[in-house]
Amino acid sequence: YRQEYLDELLRREGRSFGCGRKTCQKCGSESKLYRCRDCSGTGMYCAGCTVAAHAVAPLHIVEEWTGAFFQKTRLSALGLRISLGHDVGCSCSLLQPGTKNFIVIHTNGIHQVSVDFCGCPQCPERWRQLIRFGFYPATPIDPQTCATIEVMRQFQVLNLQGKISVFDFYQGLVRLTDGYGIEPLPDRRPSFALMVQEWRNLLLLKRAARGHATSGVDGTRLGELAIPCRACPIPGENVPADLTSIPTEDAWLYRLMLAHDANFRLKGRLRKTEVSDVSLTNGLAYFVEERAYKEYLASAGDGGGEISNCVSFHAMTSANNKGASNLASTGVGGVCCGRHEVVRPNGIGDLQKGERYANMDYIFLASIIGIAILTLIASYDIGCQWSVHFFSRVASMPDYLQLSPTLINIYFVVPAFHLEAHIDKCKPLFSPRYLRGLAQTEFEAIKRIWAILKGAAASLKEMRPGHRRDTLDDFCGYANWTKTTRLGASLLKKMVGAIPSCITHRRALEGFEENIRKASPETLEGWVQMYEAWLVSQDKSKNCPFVAPRNELTIGEVRLRLAQEEHERGVSAVRGRDDSGEAALIVLGMEIEVAQAQLQVDLKGYTRATHLQRAELEDRRNSLFRRIQKLRDMQETHMPGLRIRLELSEEDFKGKRASSETIPLHLPSSLPPALRSVLCSGTLLDSERRLREAEAFDALEGLRNQLRTKTFMGRFKTANITGQRQGTRARALLSGVDVRIFLLKHRYRRARAALMGLVGVEQWRVQGLSSRLQELKDEDVRGLGDAVLKEAEKVSVEFAQQQADAGLRTLQTIRTLKGHSQGSRTLSWIWTTVSMGEDGTDPGLNDALRVEWAKAKARAERWTEEVQLVQEEMRRTIEYCKFKAEWWRSRSALRRDASPELADGLAAYAFEHADLEERFAADLERRWD
Repeated sequence: YRQEYLDELLRREGRSFGCGRKTCQKCGSESKLYRCRDCSGTGMYCAGCTVAAHAVAPLHIVEEWTGAFFQKTRLSALGLRISLGHDVGCSCSLLQPGTKNFIVIHTNGIHQVSVDFCGCPQCPERWRQLIRFGFYPATPIDPQTCATIEVMRQFQVLNLQGKISVFDFYQGLVRLTDGYGIEPLPDRRPSFALMVQEWRNLLLLKRAARGHATSGVDGTRLGELAIPCRACPIPGENVPADLTSIPTEDAWLYRLMLAHDANFRLKGRLRKTEVSDVSLTNGLAYFVEERAYKEYLASAGDGGGEISNCVSFHAMTSANNKGASNLASTGVGGVCCGRHEVVRPNGIGDLQKGERYANMDYIFLASIIGIAILTLIASYDIGCQWSVHFFSRVASMPDYLQLSPTLINIYFVVPAFHLEAHIDKCKPLFSPRYLRGLAQTEFEAIKRIWAILKGAAASLKEMRPGHRRDTLDDFCGYANWTKTTRLGASLLKKMVGAIPSCITHRRALEGFEENIRKASPETLEGWVQMYEAWLVSQDKSKNCPFVAPRNELTIGEVRLRLAQEEHERGVSAVRGRDDSGEAALIVLGMEIEVAQAQLQVDLKGYTRATHLQRAELEDRRNSLFRRIQKLRDMQETHMPGLRIRLELSEEDFKGKRASSETIPLHLPSSLPPALRSVLCSGTLLDSERRLREAEAFDALEGLRNQLRTKTFMGRFKTANITGQRQGTRARALLSGVDVRIFLLKHRYRRARAALMGLVGVEQWRVQGLSSRLQELKDEDVRGLGDAVLKEAEKVSVEFAQQQADAGLRTLQTIRTLKGHSQGSRTLSWIWTTVSMGEDGTDPGLNDALRVEWAKAKARAERWTEEVQLVQEEMRRTIEYCKFKAEWWRSRSALRRDASPELADGLAAYAFEHADLEERFAADLERRWD
């Protein structure tokens, strides 16, 4: 139908049904005829009838028929005048003409109109007459430019949802008005930007019912205009006002969990007009109050950083080196609730140099002023460092930032994703997975807030400081409201995922404990005592149930040594964390290898994947591809000429024609020796040699730990487990162990092959690596002791048969496992470096099993908590809706000084929102029933 559709569009360019008509369709007069582009239908009328029809639509676009085509004109040119100050149909005998070139910005363009103001005695001011008509004036003093309420609403939604800037939106209106640029239009973009800033502020005040309050706008408290998280505990609104009355066993449900972070994309350029430009919201919503904030920073000086004894995150190394002479703000710090991604009141503040403690402490404390919560969970990427002297820093803060007297406990954690980059000592101490009462909260919520805001970073950077802060306030409010309206779906999704996971992990734990209890009840009792004692201990660095002793040099330790050596040689000139050196290249390549192997396994396991599973796998592929591109960039620096030497095209070298999991990485160890000597420096080869050796020992130790667990569980499954239900529990536990064994086995083989290629056969023997890092065959991957091994292999055969289709084991492996005779079962070489006790019992077995048990117990507890917490969050959300409905009703008649018309509007707005809150609560109850 393409041709037919095109014909119909062209037909509309003519007179359509009025083709040949020469008289007005309404009055029949013979005169120039006009049609309206915005009215429905294609009728043609004279000037008088057109003006009369548009008394209530003065911003429609009309066209004059010239005899050959339609030419755009203005209703004001036809004699239409907009009368203000009276209702439609009423006339004023004392009209006062407005300025000749009165401009109105509307959704369909920029209009020059003729207006008449009311001149009656005691008539309202001109700006008030304009607002009552639906025109928002650029100034209250002799207004000559307005924007309609409709265009303000439209721009705000497009700006918040689509991140379209004032400039682009206004230019779009210019194009709608005059596509050829022939007609000169006055530039009202600065006026429009000012009106938008005022509009944002007024809507915040309106939606917070400040217009209903007797104290008015001036009585607005700091942070009062922010939208709170209705799923988090708010004493007196969705939870009891006095939380001390809550039973001890339920107190964990009423914790407030916050995520803290900084973003360096949301910059602000330094402007000469900074002094005269002010924020209209200024501390009433999400940004901290500017004057008090700057006064504190001035008194705090340039300090605030501390020496790190953990990893060097950018938050630590960039604290004092991110300043720029042309920037008023290098970014923002922020606080949001850790579970629902809702920005806290006064939870945003500008940064001047970097992520200094002075800034981040102030923003965090400002976001919790006046809270009546007993326990607070604070998450930060560098929580291990930030928490060290936190309370001593708070003691030196201004009085209004001191912690609430009701706040009894603050626990510090590190977000789950960032925790992996911390040293081993930090992981159990600050893991949200090990602390009771945190459910499945991973505390990465603030990152998703930044993802929403980053689309506006370019336009925000160019704004005046006050306008920028007001705009960010509006963006935060929009993000909060979007999250609020999606609570019905998001909490339901959490519950649907939590229930089966809770059941699965509890059954796995029960099966684990049942086997341990049958073998050694006192061992399990000792583990439980150790686990509980650690949870309540003030010093969690000792007797941690989640940590097993290890002796081998790890990849992380080798990487640290290499980085230190590079620094001593002067190779790295970059301050802060090294992410571009030779060692970093090798580490990144090794990490990509692991990710590729894991992804290949998962892809084979999802032979009948759902749409959601496929989407998750594609996300992982895309993430892996981006890491490979980073590797390629680093190779161009440290292995120059690699692509040319390999005779690869740009697309093949970048891997654009292959799946992420199959792209070759071209690390030094994979290159032919002749090519390797040309492309790679001696330090690069030495870095990979040392890292590969550490990787091999890492994989070997991991393999031993997994085999210990599997062997032990296999022995008790054979001896003690009968029945389908118990057997299913054991298989669920062992399936995950079997996958990890498969991945570790292949990781060892990759590391060993790479290391052999780097050192050569002669040095391999001279350095004694041939005995310590032997060839790992499938039959070498087995547990301890003949009797134990026999029963473990029975389980191995069972799982191998189940997993052959998924590609984890081949049929030949199954035959090999089945074909083992009693005489051929000897101790595998992988155990020869482990000290053995009497009767073939490995002393390290207890530690390995204890760590697996502790982790399994923590997982089961966190998933159980997740079910309970989500249920409580659902209750709190509905309770808040009901509270808010009553709150709105109570605001309907507070203003005794209001005129009848204003009182009517106040009551209508309050009752409307009370009704919306009740309907929202009813919808949530229906969804969650």
